[in-house]
Amino acid sequence: LFLRQCEELLYGSTAGSYTGALHMAVKNMGLESSLRVMEKSTALEVMEADEWSALMDVYTTMRRRDDPLCGPAKRFTILPVSIAASLALAKRHRDMLVALGKKPPRKWEAEEQR
Repeated sequence: LFLRQCEELLYGSTAGSYTGALHMAVKNMGLESSLRVMEKSTALEVMEADEWSALMDVYTTMRRRDDPLCGPAKRFTILPVSIAASLALAKRHRDMLVALGKKPPRKWEAEEQR
């Protein structure tokens, strides 16, 4: 999952700027080393050029959805889905949990029914 996309889902739109809120949350969890900054020079050590181009196209399309004037990206950060799910739990973001294939805690349902 792209870090920027996850931040938009959990903290709201980041159009035009990066707040760093999610990065700080991951750091506070002690899991900062699980983030992967992907730049072309290092990415091509672990993937083919066409795979890199496809990822950059997806990332740029996602960014332009919120900020149509953004330029082409040169790098992005990848966040493991398991960490995104933990953050979604902490922020009580039901829709994100479901999108990640996780079930919201039963406790949430009971609280909503009250």
